[in-house]
Amino acid sequence: MEVQLEKLDPDESYHESFDLLSREIGKSWKPVAMQKAPIFHAKMYATADKYNIVGLRELALEKFVADTADYFTNPAFYDAIDTVYATTPANDRLRKAVANSLCADIKVYGLRPPRRREIGGHP
Repeated sequence: MEVQLEKLDPDESYHESFDLLSREIGKSWKPVAMQKAPIFHAKMYATADKYNIVGLRELALEKFVADTADYFTNPAFYDAIDTVYATTPANDRLRKAVANSLCADIKVYGLRPPRRREIGGHP
C-alpha cells in the first residue's frame, strides 16, 4: 500500500507554522534586520517621494506592504508607523497601507492597550 501526500512546499509550511506560533507567543521569529525592514522601506519611500523617483517609491511601497504582513507580532512595525507619519503627507498611499493593515486586524483581533498607546499619536 502506497500513501500519497499532497505536495507542499516545505519552506512555506515551515514559515506558516512560525507565523502562527509567533502570534501565539507575541514575539517575532524573524531576525532583527528583517523585523526592522519596514522602517528601511518607509525611509526609502520618503526619499523616493522627495526626489520624485516614481519607480523606487512604488517598489518601497510594495516591499513595505510585504514586510508588514506579520506586523501584529513585529514591534518594529510601530516604529515604522512613526517614520511613515513623520515623512509623508496626509493623503499618502503609504499611510493608507498602514491604516488598511491596522483596520483589517483590529476588526479581527481588537486593539490591546499596549498597541493602542503605540499608535495613539497618529490620526
